[in-house]
Amino acid sequence: PAAAIFAAGNLVVHLAGTVWAVWCGVHRRWLLFGAISACTWLLATLFHIQETPLTERLDYLSAALALWTWAAASVSERFSTRSSGAHVAIFCAAAAGLAAHAQLLTGPRIDYGSHVRA
Repeated sequence: PAAAIFAAGNLVVHLAGTVWAVWCGVHRRWLLFGAISACTWLLATLFHIQETPLTERLDYLSAALALWTWAAASVSERFSTRSSGAHVAIFCAAAAGLAAHAQLLTGPRIDYGSHVRA
């Protein structure tokens, strides 16, 4: 129950931050990241309320999406070019990485207790 409460708290904070970013006119890439982060925390809350294989995979896939989006937005911000082609290339590379990671996550179920068995 505590994990669900903390995940819901993170959801509220990310939603508030995204609303604030819209009001302040923050760049689109960060608005996208805020929206994806809010969805990630929503799915994390659902997973901690109802642990099923589906909610587990959705939780992990959304977390991976948030990390890849953050990485792409950060690289795009750091090497801010005026070329939209460079931004597209950065986000395409991130999408390829996410697709590879998603393929790994949607494969056989991960045994999280294998490291503690003798």
